[in-house]
Amino acid sequence: MNAERLHAIARIVQDELTSTNLITRLQTVVNSLQSIVNQPQTPQHQQQLGQNLNDIYKVLEKTESDNLTPAWKELLEEMGGSDILGKNLQKRLESIFSRNQITYSLALEETKILLEQLNKLKMGLQQTIQGLTILKVGIEELKPGECEIGILIPRQAVGNDFGRFAKELNELNYILNTFSEVATGKPGEFGIRTLSSSELLVFLKSAPKIGLIIVSAVAKLLECYKNLVEIRKYREELKKQNVPAEKLSGIDEHADGVINTAVEQITIEIMQQCDKNLVDQGRRNELNTSIRVSLKKVVARIDQGYNVEVRVAPLPKPSDETTSTPDDAETRKHIENIQKTKLNYMKLEGTPILKLSEGPKLGNIN
Repeated sequence: MNAERLHAIARIVQDELTSTNLITRLQTVVNSLQSIVNQPQTPQHQQQLGQNLNDIYKVLEKTESDNLTPAWKELLEEMGGSDILGKNLQKRLESIFSRNQITYSLALEETKILLEQLNKLKMGLQQTIQGLTILKVGIEELKPGECEIGILIPRQAVGNDFGRFAKELNELNYILNTFSEVATGKPGEFGIRTLSSSELLVFLKSAPKIGLIIVSAVAKLLECYKNLVEIRKYREELKKQNVPAEKLSGIDEHADGVINTAVEQITIEIMQQCDKNLVDQGRRNELNTSIRVSLKKVVARIDQGYNVEVRVAPLPKPSDETTSTPDDAETRKHIENIQKTKLNYMKLEGTPILKLSEGPKLGNIN
């Protein structure tokens, strides 16, 4: 994990624990349970428990940790904090009380474990932040108007092999430059912001205009792929039952057909955003094919467990003395649309299901 990102996410979680007063609220739940165990015939203790649970559920409904981007949630999971914050903590509490409605002593013991985990997280955050501050490690953050593309490459996709990883980066460069040409009329300059090696996470600089094209396309592909998740599980079950591969071919063909139909529609929508003044007609014809190829490459990687995110920092509101240009207004619109588009990580079961034919690459996108 990159140290500057660790520093940033540690402060985000620490601020969340402080602003929600989460540990104190959970302690009140523990105290109420202890009172019920000690005096089970006193109805006020059960009433107090209900109120305390409602209070903690209310603050857990809307937390910063739940609004982290997919890659940052992955980093939070590496830190061991993802399952004891936000909605995940609420689900664990609800599970405890749904399973232990009568046996409050069991609920007490399980809730104490959650409280202990939270206290350990708090202590670990304090020590981490203090250490990183002493060592003068900065905090990773986007400057106003900056846009970042994050790509998680599963290690099994490249076999932990540097050559395959380098080849994969070249493929990703082709995909990104295709979208860049749609947005700007030319290949982009995707500077490396950071790399994370615990998982192969690549974070790249991007213009918001390019980021919007990418996040919109990926969101549409993910929405389509959701229709195949249950089919993928079903296919895996059949495979475990030793159903021959030729018998499964019909499922594979159906999955490919669903994706191919979606790719054609998304290609049309993307080409409508291609500025005729930036790309001549001959190149537009080539770019139409390159978009189709790139979309198939993206969804094939989703099928293999890749994840993509686009993160952007808003511009400050212009003051009365500041003159806003048309370019500023356009950039603000791009940023707002990126922030509205949520990309979620997909936890997939089974083996990849797609066998798409990508077709030829066209043009000099490199």
